[in-house]
Amino acid sequence: SEITLNELLAIIQQCHKPYGSLNVLYKPSRKGEVLRNFADITLARKILGFKPTVDFPAGVESLYQWISENE
Repeated sequence: SEITLNELLAIIQQCHKPYGSLNVLYKPSRKGEVLRNFADITLARKILGFKPTVDFPAGVESLYQWISENE
């Protein structure tokens, strides 16, 4: 399912909460900026039998924790 950058930011801010708040800076879009980008997994599901086992927020949290522990 498609999410906005602001929704992604809210998920990342929740992960970062124990460390304080993030400073977000909104700027005008650049020339040629892609305004929407969405991946469709229908073909991967059909051909490969792919089925996501982790929802997006949990996946972002898991990735955030991994980066925090390994960077």
